[in-house]
Amino acid sequence: MAVTTHSATFLVSIAVLVILATSTDHSAKFYGNVLKSGGKLDTGESLVHGNYSFVMQNDCNLVLYDNQTALWSSHTDYKGVNCFLVLQNNGELVIISNYRITVWRSETGGQAGKYALVLQPNGDVVVYGNPVWSTGTSNIEIPKH
Repeated sequence: MAVTTHSATFLVSIAVLVILATSTDHSAKFYGNVLKSGGKLDTGESLVHGNYSFVMQNDCNLVLYDNQTALWSSHTDYKGVNCFLVLQNNGELVIISNYRITVWRSETGGQAGKYALVLQPNGDVVVYGNPVWSTGTSNIEIPKH
């Protein structure tokens, strides 16, 4: 039986729900391709799944890559120093500079709860609890070289 992109995404969604429901260890920031509520990605850290990486770069820009090809970015390059990404307990993503200045936010904050930012097998990045934010890149065609 072949696994389709939709069924793989569904399986990832189920796995995230299990992580959220059973997670009691709040010390771990992220697991491979999942960042939990209250966790952060420091400068130079990334979520990785297959060829995809979601990177908090040294220049303060948050970028989704397929190998070396940038698919999405927060457009925050050089808007701060030593920036980090936080998944707040209301589901909102925020990039903060070392001076504690917010340089970008997803503007998707909802009710307090358990959320997870997931880099999915199809390259889309989604905040789960209820899906509140996505890069919208799951259907982008990558040119073959």
